[in-house]
Amino acid sequence: MKKQDVKEAINELKRVLKPGGLLFVNFLTIKDFRVGDGVDLGEHQYEQMEDDELVIHSYYDYHEADSMFDDMQLIYKEDRVLERKFEGEWIRQGFIDYIYKK
Repeated sequence: MKKQDVKEAINELKRVLKPGGLLFVNFLTIKDFRVGDGVDLGEHQYEQMEDDELVIHSYYDYHEADSMFDDMQLIYKEDRVLERKFEGEWIRQGFIDYIYKK
């Protein structure tokens, strides 16, 4: 999804979350091995092939998504980088995990 679409989806999740409810969400980060692959759509957004289909992946820096949650209480945030073997090759995946309370 493009970043604007992600923002709209987050707003809908927040709208339907009941008061006191918890929201877990994670974002791909610019530390991910796929950053730069595919058609560059700007702002770390790329059209990429995944399972023989074109998809749009958006990659975020550490603070970029924070403002989407200004109206919620931060419970947990982690900048996570995993290195693992995938299809015989070592890859690096980057994530920012959040848990927020409404």
